[in-house]
Amino acid sequence: MKTIDFHTHAFPDFLAEQAIGAIEASSSLQRSHADGTVSGLLRSMDTAGIEVSVIASIATAEKQFVSILNWSREIASDRIIPFPSIYPFSADAVQQAEQVADAGFRGVKLHPLYQDFQPLNERMMPIYGAIADRDLILLFHSGDDLAFLGDHRCMPSTMLQVQKRVPGLKMVLSHLGGFSQYTDFERHCLGSEAYIDVSFGIPDQPSEMFTHIVRDHTAGRVMFGTDSPWNDQKTEIEKLKRVIDKPDLLEDILWNNAAELLGIGH
Repeated sequence: MKTIDFHTHAFPDFLAEQAIGAIEASSSLQRSHADGTVSGLLRSMDTAGIEVSVIASIATAEKQFVSILNWSREIASDRIIPFPSIYPFSADAVQQAEQVADAGFRGVKLHPLYQDFQPLNERMMPIYGAIADRDLILLFHSGDDLAFLGDHRCMPSTMLQVQKRVPGLKMVLSHLGGFSQYTDFERHCLGSEAYIDVSFGIPDQPSEMFTHIVRDHTAGRVMFGTDSPWNDQKTEIEKLKRVIDKPDLLEDILWNNAAELLGIGH
């Protein structure tokens, strides 16, 4: 069955070991399953039988916008779809969204915790607007994060307010709509226009909560994701196949929904 992993991370070769080590050090629970390079991701994809992966970058300093954008150009291919990142505190953040679109990329990644911004801050609204105006996809961290325990600024209900305030925004809430905040997602976001990826949300065994979310959320808006290298891609596919017993739903999550959103095959 063809597969798109909508949520992965990788780093330039010279930086990968340092970046992986720093992220591992920030959380005693988070350990890498790959080396953090693009070549390592491609090896993982081959092992798992994954055709396409989205690589999401996070700009945590203004100077990183250009370097991420240039690196994203270098690694883009039929199998690797980079989502560069906008630095939210840049005076040129709106123009950065336009540069990403002009470079031909399909989306951007924002992470309020690593980038240290409030999702509903008024200064963010023109940035979201520029993302929507240029028909970019916004892959948004949602829920808690193992490196920021106790910081709940990314509650799914909060993140959904962004989409409600910015008509036309194609927003993907990561981690089954909100890592460790699934009740909040079910209560406030189930059936909304937000897309979700299932990274860090696939249970080891059938789960009533997981089944409810993936079956009852808006049709066409649930996509496979692993957060590789923090999860093993092959293992995550095997887990998904164990907990979803409907072949059509499985095919939609593994391929069809993401392919439609990304315009693959159109």
